[in-house]
Amino acid sequence: MPPHGGNTNLTDIEIERAITYKVNQSGGHWREPVSRTAASPARSGKEIVETQCVRCHGTGVGGAPKIGAGLAIGGDLAARDFRACRSGSPT
Repeated sequence: MPPHGGNTNLTDIEIERAITYKVNQSGGHWREPVSRTAASPARSGKEIVETQCVRCHGTGVGGAPKIGAGLAIGGDLAARDFRACRSGSPT
């Protein structure tokens, strides 16, 4: 995965929002993160997933886990996904 999902304009907080949205879609009850140092981006996690994440995770490009593949996302997996999205490394 390229760093920041291939969009260096995505902030860490936006990546966190996208992951929080997907966790909640899987039955989680996470609160959408808010940056304490920067003004909140206008985009919700859902908007970020639908405009950026779907580029790879919609079809599984490069082995990216497909959205809606029935995978439950827990805290450890979400944390790993955040690190992977931010750094571009699949770890």
